[in-house]
Amino acid sequence: MFGKSGKYLLLMTYWWILPFLVISLSEFPLLENLPSYYTYFIPFIITGVFSLCCGLVEAETGWWSRAGFWKKYLVLNGLYILNIFLIISVTITLHSYRMVRFFGGDPEGSFGMLYPWTIILYLLTGIILGVWKHFRRAK
Repeated sequence: MFGKSGKYLLLMTYWWILPFLVISLSEFPLLENLPSYYTYFIPFIITGVFSLCCGLVEAETGWWSRAGFWKKYLVLNGLYILNIFLIISVTITLHSYRMVRFFGGDPEGSFGMLYPWTIILYLLTGIILGVWKHFRRAK
């Protein structure tokens, strides 16, 4: 359904957002703070749609099984960056219309401030894994 690329995209996005959601749910009641929880719903929905699209393309073309490491790295990180920029754009747009809140505070305290850092993390992690894999094969 999601394909491997879609599953990786889901994992890359959800694993670090879920702990923040759990902490928020433990501190702030959902229904009383619903506009603040939109910051969680937006990435879950956008990433879910992106992942489904990845799975459809992958099922139709079979590109993932034919691609090498670096092609997968570039496509997956490109999709993640596009995903993050879309999430940030939608969140900022909805915030400008006062539809999103941040638990009574500023957006600077939001987990969304970590989005750019996750891009850097994944880019560096992929490069390190690729180089490690290259040197491992060379032995």
